[in-house]
This record gives sequence, structure tokens and C-alpha cells, in this order.
Amino acid sequence: VELPSEYTARVASPLDTMITDETGTARTVYRLGPQALWTPALHIPYEAITENDHAWIAAEWYVRVPSSSTQLNCVHSFEHEEKSYGYEGFEIKELDVEAGRWDTVRTLYLTPEVRTKKDLLRMYFWLRDTSNVLVDGPVVKVYERIAAH
Repeated sequence: VELPSEYTARVASPLDTMITDETGTARTVYRLGPQALWTPALHIPYEAITENDHAWIAAEWYVRVPSSSTQLNCVHSFEHEEKSYGYEGFEIKELDVEAGRWDTVRTLYLTPEVRTKKDLLRMYFWLRDTSNVLVDGPVVKVYERIAAH
């Protein structure tokens, strides 16, 4: 199931940068660098994700990094009363992202047992060095257990 766009739509941000990609298409992406270390986070309430006790969240982002050693993490966590839990970070250098061109980053996150159905899934990128990085996306899909009959 793809989540409704009200939860995954691009968040307008001072990090927005208009670029023209390799196909000649103009698009708006987030520009990270020394002055902006995080993309705006998605905030998706658990009740919008599933009615089950857990689900798998698949996210597909597009990134352009200057070097294969760029320290960029994709982060997933849940938030309850402004406290984070179920934190999981993926270093993109472990995902074989090719430097100098747009590459796809796919993550898969198993939701924790949530405290309440109002708890928020947070997803964002975190730059841990001084590189200039471009990030676009994500496309978010939810996979649930099918009920036995």
C-alpha cells in the first residue's frame, strides 16, 4: 500500500533547490551541506500506516553524493510525547551508492510495538560531514501481514 500524499508530499523548505536532472527534467530537491544537516522529516501517524500490530515500511529516496565516503544516514524512528524510540539509521556508504550521479536508496523498516496509534513515524536524512548532497523523495510503501482465513 502506498501511503496517501498528505503524509508523504514534499515539505516546502529553505533547503529546496531547483535542479535539472540528467534527462533535462527540472525538479525540486533538498540540498544538504554544512549549513543544513537534516532534510525535513516526514511525520506519519501510526494509525495512517496500519491497523495491525506492526508493518514493514519501504522507502525509496534518490540521492546525489560527491564521494562514496560521504557520511549520510537515512533515519527511521517513532516518536511518542516528543521522545524517540525504535531508532534505526542506515549509512548510505553501506548501500553502495555511486558518487557523482543520482542513485536510489531503498530502506526497509519494521515498525516497533507502538505506544499509541497516534505515535509518529519520522523519516529523514542526516548529513554527518561537510559535503554538499542532494536528496529527493521519498516514495513510501507499507507492507502488512495478510490475515489468515
